[in-house]
Amino acid sequence: MADRRCLERFALDLPVKVLSVSPRPDSAESRLRTVDISSSGAFVCSRRPLSKGTRMLLEVQLPARGRQRQGLVQVSGTVVRSGPEGMALCFDRDYRIMTAG
Repeated sequence: MADRRCLERFALDLPVKVLSVSPRPDSAESRLRTVDISSSGAFVCSRRPLSKGTRMLLEVQLPARGRQRQGLVQVSGTVVRSGPEGMALCFDRDYRIMTAG
């Protein structure tokens, strides 16, 4: 199957904090990690991946570099694929970038 992605993906292991999930499952993990990420979505490792169509609000932690403070990207999105290793998320177009702390 051909890769249909239009945007470049980066193999980055970034911490993800789940701020909210809708509909609310009984056992959603609150701390996850990305496998890869692009401006349109990410694949997130999870022992309990959520089902397709689940809406999420996430905070992705960006590493500090040099004198720069650690950054956070707050983004909402939808689970578009789910499997035993995790879930693929499609991000909404609106997001917030801020510094941590």
